[in-house]
Amino acid sequence: MRIVDLTQPWGDRMPTWPQFASIEVTDITTHHRDRKSTVLVKTNMHTGTHIDAPVHYSETGKHLGEIPLADLVGTGLVIDLRPITRPWSYYSLDDVLGCVPSGE
Repeated sequence: MRIVDLTQPWGDRMPTWPQFASIEVTDITTHHRDRKSTVLVKTNMHTGTHIDAPVHYSETGKHLGEIPLADLVGTGLVIDLRPITRPWSYYSLDDVLGCVPSGE
């Protein structure tokens, strides 16, 4: 089995929802000065690659610790959209399906 990490790069330049402040990352200690690295991170909880716990939307939903890891892993298909990508464009389902390799 091949595992693909879909996590997006993390840091103070990552995109956030327009209604929320940008992420702030501040060095508290550094290896050079303190022989250890500690950072203070200020961000909205919906920043970066993450999973929303079902309890976020439903009073009876599960907390993240109640979700088996096996439920968070599945099969996938990599579709190369580079041949049809254009700046500031939208794509239909037919556009995407047209890029699916034959036999998939």
